[in-house]
Amino acid sequence: MAITFHRSEVDELAIKSLGDSVRDTAQYDNLNPDGLTPQALTAPEGEGYMDQSITRAIIAPSEAEANTVFDKMLEDMKKAGDEKVEDIINEKYAQRMELWSSK
Repeated sequence: MAITFHRSEVDELAIKSLGDSVRDTAQYDNLNPDGLTPQALTAPEGEGYMDQSITRAIIAPSEAEANTVFDKMLEDMKKAGDEKVEDIINEKYAQRMELWSSK
């Protein structure tokens, strides 16, 4: 028994409209600190602060409260060692761009 698959008109239009909108993100893949390093252990902690705080900042009733939440998030991330993680990510990105530009 053979089965054929037919896309709906909406699916066809979406594929046609969005087909070329996919971006290559390879330059940003796997930039996090290598496993079993102190920075690899602090990276999820900083991401956790960000995940929790961004939502609270977005739904804050006032701009002042949103700014307070955001500033607290940055302070907590800094205490967790996020600057070291950011340095590693930036260094890996620069190395990747240098490697790719030489090809």
